[in-house]
Amino acid sequence: MKLLIAMISPDDVNAVCAALTKSRFGVRHIATSRAFLEAGTATLLISAKDEKVEEALRILKESAGVHQRRTDSYDSIQPMTEEGGGCVFVVNAEQFVVL
Repeated sequence: MKLLIAMISPDDVNAVCAALTKSRFGVRHIATSRAFLEAGTATLLISAKDEKVEEALRILKESAGVHQRRTDSYDSIQPMTEEGGGCVFVVNAEQFVVL
């Protein structure tokens, strides 16, 4: 059993949680602020069987990967900037108990 600790943009939380839940992963969302991504982050705790870790990582990359966005939505001349992304720690979970 593995515990994935994912820190992602709050803008991506709904899509990520929906995709992970659809694929039957256990997900818990913890709101955090002023850390990895300056505007704040969302921390997800994801439980996965050892053989399902790569699938969970794929879902995270697809749902919370880096995407392009204009810095000023009112000015079409502004260049596109990269947003999103995040980081994931994968750690061994010795025991998982549902209360």
